[in-house]
Amino acid sequence: TATSVNDIYADAAFLNWHLTLIGNKEVQDTHYIQFRATGVKNTPTYGGQGLATSFSKDGVDQVVVSAGKWDVSKINIHFSGGNVHYSNLEIVDNTKNPVTLAAGQTLDIIRSYETGTATIHYSVSTGESFHSPHLNGSATNNTYLSTVTARGQWAQDPIPLDQVVFVGLPGTYSINTYATVNGVKVQFGKLSVTLRAGQNTNVYTEGPRISVTSPVIDQAALVSYVDVTGVTASGANINSVVVNGINALLTSTNNVAKPNEVSFVANIPVSSGVNIIESITTDSSNQIAVDTRKFYVDQGPPSLTWTPNDGLVTAATQINVTGTATDDHTITNLTVNGQSVPFASTINASDPNEVSFSTVINLQDGSHPIVVTTADSSKLVTTQTHVVTKVLNQAPIADAGTYGFVEQSNANGANIILNGTASSDADGDVLSYAWSGPFGRATGISPNVNIPAGISNINLVVNDGMLDSTTSSVIVTVKDTIEPSVTAPTFVNIEATGLQTSVSLTPAAATDAVGVISLSNDAPATFPLGTTAITWRATDSAGNVGTRLQNVNVVDTTSPVLIVPVDVNIEATGMQTPVNIGTATATDIFPVTITHDQPATFSVGITTVTWTATDTNANVSTATQVVSVSDTKAPSVTASLVPIGNGDGKEEDDSDQGRFSIQFVVSDTVDTQPIIRAELIIEGYAVPVVVSNGQLIEFEYEDEKTEVEVENDIVEIEAPSILLRITATDFSGNSTVIEVIPQGLSTDN
Repeated sequence: TATSVNDIYADAAFLNWHLTLIGNKEVQDTHYIQFRATGVKNTPTYGGQGLATSFSKDGVDQVVVSAGKWDVSKINIHFSGGNVHYSNLEIVDNTKNPVTLAAGQTLDIIRSYETGTATIHYSVSTGESFHSPHLNGSATNNTYLSTVTARGQWAQDPIPLDQVVFVGLPGTYSINTYATVNGVKVQFGKLSVTLRAGQNTNVYTEGPRISVTSPVIDQAALVSYVDVTGVTASGANINSVVVNGINALLTSTNNVAKPNEVSFVANIPVSSGVNIIESITTDSSNQIAVDTRKFYVDQGPPSLTWTPNDGLVTAATQINVTGTATDDHTITNLTVNGQSVPFASTINASDPNEVSFSTVINLQDGSHPIVVTTADSSKLVTTQTHVVTKVLNQAPIADAGTYGFVEQSNANGANIILNGTASSDADGDVLSYAWSGPFGRATGISPNVNIPAGISNINLVVNDGMLDSTTSSVIVTVKDTIEPSVTAPTFVNIEATGLQTSVSLTPAAATDAVGVISLSNDAPATFPLGTTAITWRATDSAGNVGTRLQNVNVVDTTSPVLIVPVDVNIEATGMQTPVNIGTATATDIFPVTITHDQPATFSVGITTVTWTATDTNANVSTATQVVSVSDTKAPSVTASLVPIGNGDGKEEDDSDQGRFSIQFVVSDTVDTQPIIRAELIIEGYAVPVVVSNGQLIEFEYEDEKTEVEVENDIVEIEAPSILLRITATDFSGNSTVIEVIPQGLSTDN
């Protein structure tokens, strides 16, 4: 029977294969043959392939392809039977050029190859566990590339466990040999094997063996370094054991049966997580053996946290198994009662390896062990068992809670959170909640619903997954009892415009959960002077009234307008002069009183009179008026030399002499005590002679000389002439000067 897989892009063409094998193994020894045709690069067939797998053991089959150019160099032959357990031979024949087919064309592909076999004999020590021997390798020459893989038998097979037979074309093969020894995959060495047509070649693996005793396979520990220990032996001397690139310390075991056996130890660094430990032993023949195992650096097995809790008793027929697992490494597996369950990261920044899981298991009446097992990437396992007991189900009990009065919070009523938390189930089942009322229907233990104003009846039924509870009801009364919130405008302070003042008020604002239907105030049409309290009043649709006060303060801060008389300039009439200063006027919207600080009479000089206008609200205006009293008149002076008699009687003719009394009168309108200076100006006398009122003088005319003498307060004068001068000066600086000469004297003698 042949099967074909084809990529066909045009009309079909056909390749008829004919394969002949000559030598140790022939076509009838095959298990199956795969004939291949692959599209050639840079042609329309590239990327396509034709494949026929033949189990007919006659070497004949057909590959269906599309028209075009095809590579027919590859054949894959699988042998099984006789002394061959499994041997696969892939041939790439470099002598076969690509073929080109037209649509509908049939082309015969004829191949003939010689075969040989090799039997690889594995050598193990007595008492060692050995299984799964296998190999791979290839041979290359100018004609073909021959690649082989083969494996040995299982314990129940008749062929010895320590042999592997492979089939190949004649040539020299580089063969890698492997087996599992004592539970560890071991490389027995790399062999050079020559196959000859029609012959079997026996090859014995005399290379080294290695047995690692520590660490054991998949061991886990929280360390930074680990000692790798074991023994190795070979028919030749052991040259080295290298563990992860570190040369191990070798010590002879002094084993008489295996004189070349040595023990080894190497201390190698390990890092967090999985570590591949590769131990390579090399003998003096350059044969090698390899031990590869995994070692995990891990803090310990995973931790588990899950529900239901151990000892739970429930009437539920199903139960959720939910929890988290975490480890210092990755969680790789999680099962509940032996069944794998999905898990996902909890995206926990503080525990990035934490995962969550959830599954549902069915419960029958009685006790149920629930076993949760988890493993980490180090293959460390944690298993926990919780026992859950299922009992006969009982109906749940609904409890809708209590409410009573609820304040209305919006125009449609009030949003409330229903409370079914007091509902219960004796079996501990998970409950579902079904609410009904004026809002319609709602679910959940505490749904948020809107209840209209007034009295409403709300019902709750709970279900435990099997049974409904009886109905629990609660009455909710929704009422608006809160008055609107009023925000009054700010305090108004305004200047009076009259005895009554008009004021434009900014409207108040009012808010209410239900709605404001009116907003008013009791303000008067006009406001008197002073503070007037007005009340803003808001009413909501439920009749609740909210109020706020606003003060309106009408003030008079405007001073009267004061007009004073003009300044006054007047001549003094005495030491104090009465002056008519006039009358001031003032205007204001309120009554005004005018006062001034005018004295009864005015002194000489400038006097400032301050006028003050004060309205009834104590606003004051002041202005000044200047009153100037001037003294421009000099004192009034009269003077005379009053004769007392001629001569002194001592001479017969005394007509040229006389006695006089000095008489003068000084007065001033303002100054009652003007400064008076009386003096005699005597011709020929250097300085004036000061005299007083009523003083006597005796004068004798003498044109030749001048003499002055005072005796008994009488001034005696001999001179050509005399003159009485009176000077009067008031305190304003006004002065009067008069001069008087003696009368009735003869100057002829």
